[in-house]
Amino acid sequence: MLAAVRHRSGCGPPCSRRNRPDIEVGLGRLAVVTRRFSRRRTLQFASGLGLSRLVGGTAGAQASDQSWRTYGFDDANTAAPPDHTGPDGSSSVQWRFETGSGIVLSSPVVDADTVYVGSNDTSVYAVDRRTGTERWRFETDDRVKSSPALANGTLYVGSHDGNLYALEAASGREQWRFETGGPVVSPPTIVDGTVYTGSHDATAYALDAADGSERWSYGLDRLTNTSPAVIDGTVVIGSWGDGGLYALDADTGTPQWRFDDAGTVDSSPAVVDGTVYFGSADGNVYALGLADGTEQWRFETGDRVPSSPAVTGETVYVGSNDANVYALDAGDGSERWAYETGDRVQSSPAVVDGTVYVGSEDAALYALDAADGSRQWVFEEPGSIYGLPAVLDDTLYVGSSDSTLYAIGPRLPGSPTVSPTAAATVTPTTASETEAGSDETPSGSSSDGSGSSSPPVELLAGALLTALGVGAYWRHRGDDTVPIHLSNASGTALRCRISVRADDEDELRFDTKVELDDGEERTLDGEFPAGPFSLRVAIPHGQPVVETRETGEAVSRTVVNVTADGTDVTVE
Repeated sequence: MLAAVRHRSGCGPPCSRRNRPDIEVGLGRLAVVTRRFSRRRTLQFASGLGLSRLVGGTAGAQASDQSWRTYGFDDANTAAPPDHTGPDGSSSVQWRFETGSGIVLSSPVVDADTVYVGSNDTSVYAVDRRTGTERWRFETDDRVKSSPALANGTLYVGSHDGNLYALEAASGREQWRFETGGPVVSPPTIVDGTVYTGSHDATAYALDAADGSERWSYGLDRLTNTSPAVIDGTVVIGSWGDGGLYALDADTGTPQWRFDDAGTVDSSPAVVDGTVYFGSADGNVYALGLADGTEQWRFETGDRVPSSPAVTGETVYVGSNDANVYALDAGDGSERWAYETGDRVQSSPAVVDGTVYVGSEDAALYALDAADGSRQWVFEEPGSIYGLPAVLDDTLYVGSSDSTLYAIGPRLPGSPTVSPTAAATVTPTTASETEAGSDETPSGSSSDGSGSSSPPVELLAGALLTALGVGAYWRHRGDDTVPIHLSNASGTALRCRISVRADDEDELRFDTKVELDDGEERTLDGEFPAGPFSLRVAIPHGQPVVETRETGEAVSRTVVNVTADGTDVTVE
């Protein structure tokens, strides 16, 4: 997939989805922000309850009246704070904080001076807002995909080890833990002294925030990953399988209604003005009445919708695995605009001060005009973005699949500025697929140059790298080790990202960054799962050459191509 940009607008409710005008629009300003300011420092110590797992440090503080204390910003998961401000096109990377080897799927929360986030390296981190240095680290027994929540000096966060933890926000000391029967991915919501969350044991829980004792639990049809929306005495939570969406009494857990037409719901619901908005694996975005679950409208995208919607008074913003970010009329579900990225949009948008901030699997974070969907700027690093950005005080915090937490905000001395740039719209190339189990074997050369066929790998699409930083995809059958041969003939040093994902999984199985000097060759080996998978070679912003034509117009041109023979990849 390539990051072609198609902006669709000009349609009100009467327009059909099949016959609305396609409009090519300018791409706004391009943010190229790459400077590294700090790396984390750690100090290990152990004493007292939970400190055998704790790693800590000290750093300065930054006072602020703004905070982002829970997934989706508030109890209703609207992700649209009315008084916050976000970064503009003159921003830069203020700092990068590198976690361990794990992907950062967790969405950060932020208080006056600290950013808190989980990582697939099994840890929860507290990071200084101003400097990006580590304040403390708490280690669980498994991956931390759950987004934390802050309330009254306590940080609540789930882990794949099956526990929900309550940690002292200032120090990371464990206050209590509650054990469920499965991984806890659901970001908790804390309202009136009660922690609401869900587990892969197919249960929704209400716990006492002070001591972790169970107030009630309710059995769902299947596991849940969603963050409960809690409003007007009602808890709204999604479930996999045929579970759909549940509304439960916040005090007792008694079911109020259930909407099961949507099937699997991995999108956290948002509630505004008595309406519940959420996405589903069936490819639709739904609006239901909070009072009784009656469907008000549905909007069909081109693929499943794991992205959680952000909702202002009149508009619903949401991503889809069809690679689009959509703006929908909150009243009737009609499409206001759609912006196409270069890969699946599993990230959830945040809407701040007229700008939609959202990530994509194309290794980019986009800032889009909330009114018309035009791109204001884009930030690219070699890592997919899955979480919901926290945006406050002109700064955005977000994690990435490159194991890094980023702070993007006002330019600091010595950091690169943003250059206005136009980028070309590119249509990906295509190649025929080989059906699994067929006798056809894609051509290729062996790693030893003997001429025998390589493992069954075929180029699918996108055998072209452009300034927008997307890449080449292959499909492979079998368990064997696939050597990826990289050769740089571009005339300049390149920083590439190599990533692999099985077709039936959301998480990357292999994800690494490679720096290649001009003329350098390198071989990477990876043990990949049986069955089809896709492999991508990506080059981030900062690599393309920008031409200035006689008109003075800056035009970004394609400067690198990928050719492949089996898994022999040449960049030129």
